[in-house]
Amino acid sequence: MLVTHGGRKAKRFGWVFQDDYVKIKNENGRQEEYPLAEIFDIMNWLTEKFGLSWFPLANNVEKLGQDTEVDGLGVAIVRQRPRNISHAQGASYLGVVLEHVGVVEWNNKQRGIQWRIIHPARNPDELRRAIKAKMACQAAPPDFDKPSFHWFPPLSRENKMYRIIEKNIDHILGSVDEDLDIKTYLTLLNRFQSVDVTRDTEFQSKYCRYWRLFGAGLGQNFRAAYFELMEGLRGRPIPNIGEVTRKLYEVPSNKSGRKTVQFSFASKLLHTLDRHQPIYDSMVATFYHFSVPGPTKSFEVRLRSFLSFYDFLCAEYKNVLSNGLLQQSITQFRYQFSVPSEYTDEKIIDTLIWRVTDLQNRGVL
Repeated sequence: MLVTHGGRKAKRFGWVFQDDYVKIKNENGRQEEYPLAEIFDIMNWLTEKFGLSWFPLANNVEKLGQDTEVDGLGVAIVRQRPRNISHAQGASYLGVVLEHVGVVEWNNKQRGIQWRIIHPARNPDELRRAIKAKMACQAAPPDFDKPSFHWFPPLSRENKMYRIIEKNIDHILGSVDEDLDIKTYLTLLNRFQSVDVTRDTEFQSKYCRYWRLFGAGLGQNFRAAYFELMEGLRGRPIPNIGEVTRKLYEVPSNKSGRKTVQFSFASKLLHTLDRHQPIYDSMVATFYHFSVPGPTKSFEVRLRSFLSFYDFLCAEYKNVLSNGLLQQSITQFRYQFSVPSEYTDEKIIDTLIWRVTDLQNRGVL
């Protein structure tokens, strides 16, 4: 799942590449389709007009209708389908997809949105390969034709929650356990860099206490396999969380031989490898109103639901950071606890979500 660059008016959306069409559907159900040939022609038009220089979004509905809009992505689209203004307005989605694919880069501005071509495709086949390569990396490509395709609450609901965090930041930071939430976490990160986690029992013990593997009904054999997987992935390209979850599922959770979906612990393993990866747990699920799939459902159904939410989580954290939705709180957190850069903004968001949800659960907020 991706997010447009519209600041507080941003929209989340999913996309797939099927039958040589880029298909887009936003959180309100709006859909647009862009055939590969059309996208290639759009990119060629932009290349002729701008070369490798920046080009604007250019999708104002009135200006497009009056043919007074400046040259840019929206105009390039309407040139392919004259008078189809709605299709051209989809530039705000298509631009993000092309950015996600790696064909263009964004100027990181919410106003005056611009992109520039960084990897021009010489023919439709090159463009197709680039899009398919990115699709292959998606955790759970949405199926627009199935009613089970899940959309999450509009951004306004999360924005309200972020405002609650900003308004109550002093109270929230006062509930942070500096030794546990910060010092133990940083100790684990530093130790991970210098030990073999399959042999270092001190690391294993601290990790299991901090991330709550102890008390989760997981046996010693599962924990051993967990750390073997962690060590085996060290130094490699960051894996898909679905792959990690599948590997953990194949390991019996305890002596009974029962296999369970350990998505939360998969996300924590992934975060250990890459501190910018979001962490999934029950507090995060509660904060974002995610309905956890029941244990009676099949593994594939449950995994698909978790992966869909995790895609949302990755996009939402990017949205929070790029739009400064928690900037005041993140800045105050860093100032109050003097945390180093190893304690990433993504981890601060996780800590703030955990703490505000805990306070709300206890009726304090």
